[in-house]
Formats: sequence, structure tokens, C-alpha cells
Amino acid sequence: MASFLYRLASWAHRHRFRMISIWLAVFIAIGTSATLFMGQLSNTFSLPGTETQRTLDRMERELPDLAGGSGAIVFRESSNRPLNEQQSQAIESALDQLEHHREVVNVARPFELQEQLDEAEPELAKRKRSWTTGRRSSRTANSRSPTASSSWRTRARS
Repeated sequence: MASFLYRLASWAHRHRFRMISIWLAVFIAIGTSATLFMGQLSNTFSLPGTETQRTLDRMERELPDLAGGSGAIVFRESSNRPLNEQQSQAIESALDQLEHHREVVNVARPFELQEQLDEAEPELAKRKRSWTTGRRSSRTANSRSPTASSSWRTRARS
């Protein structure tokens, strides 16, 4: 086997320009074939006859708003500093472009969501204080044991 590979390498070296021409012709043929015969690329697929496909078809008929997929894009500043105005504008621009795709139904704006969270923070803190205060007074008034309290929390979660 070694002698065969040696002879092949020697021949390729002696005829290096012919080999380069052959490889270029092969790459051009592959590229041309790909562009002519490949067809349209698509990221949709179906598995006819499966339970999953029947469920997806049913969701599309009965709940068209929930039938599509969802995705998330995370924007991160590499040095872990807060985003500056230029970066915020670039993110908004990217989201504007994303919103124009026909497949995209809804785009959540992270800066608008953060504003809503910031506005809701005082109300949440107030509700949490009143809830905590109310729980303390009901515990002392009812003299519940820690076990009963633990049982109540478990039932509330399920």
C-alpha cells in the first residue's frame, strides 16, 4: 500500500498543474450542479401520519395563534457593562428589521418590557409587604403550627 501511495504522490507532484486543473474542474462542476439542481431551501417539514403531525394540524385549525413556534434572541454586551445608547439603537434597529419578516407575528421589545417592570416594582413591593404582614397576623391569630403552614404552601403550588 505504501508503494502505491508513493507512486500516486510522485505522479501528482510531477503533474501538479494538471491536478490543480482537475480539482478546479471538479469544484466548478459541483458548484454548478448545486445551483442548477438543488431547488428551493426550506425550513418547514412534516411527518405525515404521525401523532405529532396530527396534533400540529389540529392546533393550526383550532388555535392558529399558538400553532407557530417561538424563538429568543439574546443581546449581550461583551464586557458586562450596561448598554450604551448606540447599542440600544442598534438592538432596536435589528428588532425593527426582524418585525418586517412575514413569518414573524410578534416581537417583544426588551427596553419597553424593562420599563413596564420598573414601573410595576413599587406596586409589587407594596403587595409583597401587605401579603407578608397579613400572613404573620393570621399565623399569630390562628396559632397554626409550622406543619400546617407547610401543608398549605404545598397545596397552593399544585
